[in-house]
Amino acid sequence: MLDAEHEMAYLREAVPLLKDYLLARDAAWQLPGVVGDGKQPYTMLTIGPLLFMLKRLKARKMATNELEELGKYEEQIFQDKIHNESAWKKKAGQDLGNRLRLWQATWDEYKKDQQAVVAAYPTAVAQRVMMQLLWEEIEPAGLLAVPMQFAMEYLDANMRMLFQYGDFIWEEALQPAFPEETYWYLYGTMDEKVNLK
Repeated sequence: MLDAEHEMAYLREAVPLLKDYLLARDAAWQLPGVVGDGKQPYTMLTIGPLLFMLKRLKARKMATNELEELGKYEEQIFQDKIHNESAWKKKAGQDLGNRLRLWQATWDEYKKDQQAVVAAYPTAVAQRVMMQLLWEEIEPAGLLAVPMQFAMEYLDANMRMLFQYGDFIWEEALQPAFPEETYWYLYGTMDEKVNLK
């Protein structure tokens, strides 16, 4: 799972490229200095991981110099967003569509191998968190917003029927940034004793 070092490393690579990325046609950019491994599953620049890393880091207790660095990245993200608002919303919409497909694939895999999905859930659920963060960035009246909202609500409704509520599944320090009312899927896991046949 991610830690502060890997989250900050992502921002160090991604934020300087953000302005050019927003103006490019590509839906995602490979980050040259980020190597994918178990601690850093995100190696591509898209809006979802950018917002995800920022939110997680803002919840952490950090040294003064790290807070200053994070503040610079947050300000740069904000500036790039407001100066390229339509491109930002378009990229956020593209990323949300991709994350929806990945989350649907997790659900499909759950039907085949519940134990594997339950074991990977603390990492896999990051897709759902990014979907929430991206949803807050897109134009709610946009052409694709209604079908994406329907898809999210459909997956959530199915998931709630098989969800075992419990404690917050990530580091305790992150909990204030992810309140249960919005991020209910971080407070428990999927049931692995369900017969779906």
